[in-house]
Amino acid sequence: MSFESREISNQDGLRIALYEIEWGETKWYYTSADKDLTFDIPVDVGTETRTYKAVAISDSGMTQGGSNNNDITVSAPSNIPLRDLFASTPPSLEIWLTIRRAHYGDTDPPLIYWSGTITNVKPQEGNAGIDIVGKTLLASFGRSGLRLAWTRGCPHMLYDQDCGVDRELHARTGTISALTGNSVTVTFDDPAPVAGWFDGGFIQWEASLEGTVDRRGIVSSPLDNKFIIFGTTYRLAVGMEVKLYPGCDLATGTCLNKFDNLANYGGFEQMTGKNPFDGTAII
Repeated sequence: MSFESREISNQDGLRIALYEIEWGETKWYYTSADKDLTFDIPVDVGTETRTYKAVAISDSGMTQGGSNNNDITVSAPSNIPLRDLFASTPPSLEIWLTIRRAHYGDTDPPLIYWSGTITNVKPQEGNAGIDIVGKTLLASFGRSGLRLAWTRGCPHMLYDQDCGVDRELHARTGTISALTGNSVTVTFDDPAPVAGWFDGGFIQWEASLEGTVDRRGIVSSPLDNKFIIFGTTYRLAVGMEVKLYPGCDLATGTCLNKFDNLANYGGFEQMTGKNPFDGTAII
């Protein structure tokens, strides 16, 4: 029987939910059914066979009305890996959540019921499980976009398509030799860069066996091999290989001398200090 006929039936419906959590290259698949299930899911080219693990999982569903009517909360066991990712500083990459609906024994592919990103994972009262808070993809459509404005400093984000700097040409690889709550000490194979070189940059490492990367912003580097980071060093470990990428203070001197990229500089340091809207002519 098809999903539609089972959905409207008074007695043939055996609804199940499928939960797909994707963090970079790392993926987890769960189902509310009482046993593991396998489905062929349509993808860009052909289909992909996915096995959904049976766990005690459910969701709040979608409701009509209100500003957050499309947000969702998923109740799940506390022993799934997602809880550890939010135990301290959350991952830098977005974690996507897709919920599908099906009926046990359906011949049709499961239908997408909800799609969005995970914004938080909270322990339930009494530590009975976790609540996964999801923000619908539609919420991002209502945000105002940033306009490119005239500024003294460069408006481009370092390493983006407008900046044009190849970040891999400036990356340095090293091994973590010591950690504190918010600092990382790195041993480099070749001479370490000068102190302050990586201020405003970031540190990156492979955070899973599948190759998913995680990042922390670098606040400052008071020594040539010690880096103060945003957040905590949770999920980092001594002996781990990391990559460090330098930052930029958006000044022309840095763009020229540090990245040799002055042709793509987007700021106007010679702008007058007069307000063009105060009624006086700018000369």
